[in-house]
Amino acid sequence: MEAYKPKSILITGAAGFIASHVANRLIRNYPEYKIVVLDKLDYCSNLKNLSPSRSSPNLKFVKGDIASADLLHYLLITESIDTIMHFAAQTHVDNSFGNSFEFTKNNIYGTHVLLEACKVSGQIRRFIHVSTDEVYGETDENAIVGNHEASQLLPTNPYSATKAGAEMLVMAYGRSYGLPVITTRGNNVYGPNQFPEKLIPKFILLAMRGQPLPIHGDGSNVRSYLYCEDVAEAFEVVLHRGEIGHVYNIGTKKERRVIDVAKDICKLFSLDSKTTIKFVDNRPFNDQRYFLDDQKLKILGWSERTTWEDGLRKTINWYTNNPDWWGDVSGALLPHPRMLMMPGTERHSDGPDEIKIMLSPPNNVNNPSQLVTPFSKTSSFSAKTPFLKFLIYGKTGWIGGLLGKICQKQGISYEYGKGRLEDRSQLQLDIHNVKPTHVFNAAGVTGRPNVDWCESHKHETIRTNVVGTLTLADICLENGLLLMNYATGCIFEYDANHLEGSGIGFKEEDSPNFTGSFYSKTKAMVEELLKEYDNVCTLRVRMPISSDLNNPRNFITKISRYNKVVNIPNSMTILDELLPISIEMAKRNCRGIWNFTNPGVVSHNEILEMYRAYIDPSFSWVNFTLEEQAKDVVPVRSEATMGARYEGNDLSRLSRAYSAKSRKHAELPDLMEKERDLTVMATSLESWMKELNDASRLAEDINSMISEKGSLPPSGPETQRHMSAIRRKITILGTRLDSLESILLRLPSKQPITEKELHKRQDMLSNLRSKAKQMASALNMSNFATREELLGQSKKSDEINRTTGLDNNGIVVLQRQIMKEQDEGLEQLEETVLSTKHIALAVNEELDLQTRLIDDLDEHVDVTDSRLQIRIQDLLVGSLSSQLTDQGELCVEVFYTTNLSHIACAKEVGHP
Repeated sequence: MEAYKPKSILITGAAGFIASHVANRLIRNYPEYKIVVLDKLDYCSNLKNLSPSRSSPNLKFVKGDIASADLLHYLLITESIDTIMHFAAQTHVDNSFGNSFEFTKNNIYGTHVLLEACKVSGQIRRFIHVSTDEVYGETDENAIVGNHEASQLLPTNPYSATKAGAEMLVMAYGRSYGLPVITTRGNNVYGPNQFPEKLIPKFILLAMRGQPLPIHGDGSNVRSYLYCEDVAEAFEVVLHRGEIGHVYNIGTKKERRVIDVAKDICKLFSLDSKTTIKFVDNRPFNDQRYFLDDQKLKILGWSERTTWEDGLRKTINWYTNNPDWWGDVSGALLPHPRMLMMPGTERHSDGPDEIKIMLSPPNNVNNPSQLVTPFSKTSSFSAKTPFLKFLIYGKTGWIGGLLGKICQKQGISYEYGKGRLEDRSQLQLDIHNVKPTHVFNAAGVTGRPNVDWCESHKHETIRTNVVGTLTLADICLENGLLLMNYATGCIFEYDANHLEGSGIGFKEEDSPNFTGSFYSKTKAMVEELLKEYDNVCTLRVRMPISSDLNNPRNFITKISRYNKVVNIPNSMTILDELLPISIEMAKRNCRGIWNFTNPGVVSHNEILEMYRAYIDPSFSWVNFTLEEQAKDVVPVRSEATMGARYEGNDLSRLSRAYSAKSRKHAELPDLMEKERDLTVMATSLESWMKELNDASRLAEDINSMISEKGSLPPSGPETQRHMSAIRRKITILGTRLDSLESILLRLPSKQPITEKELHKRQDMLSNLRSKAKQMASALNMSNFATREELLGQSKKSDEINRTTGLDNNGIVVLQRQIMKEQDEGLEQLEETVLSTKHIALAVNEELDLQTRLIDDLDEHVDVTDSRLQIRIQDLLVGSLSSQLTDQGELCVEVFYTTNLSHIACAKEVGHP
């Protein structure tokens, strides 16, 4: 299996014991990985644990709580996180008996918030959840084989119960949402940096002070111990080689009684164990033994390297050399410490000055080691607004002018730049005089009255759009300033991978593919070059509109003055909504490329229809084709849909809310018919692709279940249930594929579609159906039938007309009269019958598991026959007239097909 290679890893709880060793190891061994460490710095965390990595360029520390949804959304988006290593948790069993609600809040709720943020972002490729061996509960004293990854979870204390609960959430998100999760369950870990509430560091510090070593109960409890560096290596292996959906035990077969651990420490300190060891009251419940089967992880290539003697000696040496690492820990050295972990307890920086720097507000956007502190209602920092001063270029432009008004409204100090972008000395003078905290570039040549101007003024366009923008970015880099650069989305056009109407939009990482106009060519060129400047946030504005219809740059105003327009759907930027968000993005030091558009698409005709409805009832327009446009307009226009990888961020959430509000106000009677047409179009194209993707995911799920079959016993209830589930899913997949084929057959009559695109969709459907048949064949499902095998080939109208001569008590004549009233119910009825046939096949497949029901089959057949007759009578008297259509031929076919299959079913089980 090819090793997994992450790009940007978020490690939660990274200032804690185990996570800090993992973080330091990854930062040291993989300088190409970006490591973002998140920790709220409570009592058992210490920034000094990360001191080996503090100068590394690929480290970024963030102080925050995993229970803060806003913070997590922000980090996943701005840091482009693709991998999560989730260590953050409350872990001390003694504390869980006294502060159990805090364990629920941190371990379960915090994990849930993190999972939801990952689900919404849609960008996570690995989610490694760190659990514990204690979720298995107590292992039998005489057990020779340890708990394996499929063993039942039987937690016995509040701590292990919350960890088991968190695991269930992780498993559910993996199953329900396809989150790529991996879970680890580990034995006890020891080594340098561990907070002394745990057994080994507590005994070491007490021994150093000449104090008794308190042992709960009689000290016969058995535990397995792993040295921290060995565990860090295990997580390195799981990260790169672990399989999605799997659980890995990180353990050792070498066990020690608690009293033996105490004796070993006494020996290394030359203490008399008989007088040093003190027995104290036991916990409310203290598991006797935790024993793991670690074979699965060893198959991946990991094994412990450090012997108990070497590891213990290294640990003692470290604590001897760093006695004040944790400050005053006298409360943790008590036999039953429970007062340390109180709600809101935080550990503040108490180390050397170079460590405190990690908690300073960011003053250099180029230093990735600085703390990122988004100010939000959930932030634990001061609510005082930091000083802001914006330098804005593009005063006479539409966006630049609006930015000034927004700054005025929000009370943000700002000045407009006086220098020309292509003049470096003038820009340097502006920055020296204004001393801004952020720079906004809304200047650029777009052409007046439109981009056609750029075709005949290429030098002027280059000077401003290319030379000027790059000069400003370089000046900002020299001065440690973030540049918010308003770019354009008119650097894309629909292509084979982003078909019009498919709903697949261009993402931020996609390369520009449109150079039909000189304006777009310069904007694409400068955007590519700006990728080398990590102090730039590029916002791709596309076809901006606003409520100000007096502005000639407003897209609504422009197209309302055109003689002809092209009716093609495009993404739009609603400035009233998104410009304030760009200011918030500047405050949060967002960088990289963003599609600065609202969700969804809108066509020219839709905009003009609303213009007519709201502004000018007498307004009219004419559409022209792309061929006419190419002939009449100097440069070709860009037409495209913009997608976003940043699902769930502030930009997307606010945009969706605004769009929903806008749609609500646009629900006018004269637009309702258009809305219905759009719904049909969405069903025809966008929904078809979505349904196909859903079917593909179902096929992957089935294939995975078939692979899992090999790990099950050859027979037995569990195996039967597993096989039954696979058969049901294959049957459901067949139903979905038939539905997709039915929609595809009707598609050309509902919406224009090129023959090439139609063939492409047919090929995609054919490939998926072939996979489904292969899976059915693997299970010997010989009756996995197609639509034609179930219902026979569709009859032509001239064949069905022969049935008009049948004297079936006037049923056919009556049916024709009823079905002529509507045109939609027949399709629904056809799909219902199709689904019923597949369900019948699934039931037939399961008969070998349901033999005890055969004796009752006669009664069920009679009841079914009675219900069928009642249903037909209801149909004849018109009770379903609101759902039937004028295509009565199929109803006759359904009537006969249903009765024939009923007879066939009776014969199948031996009834004449």
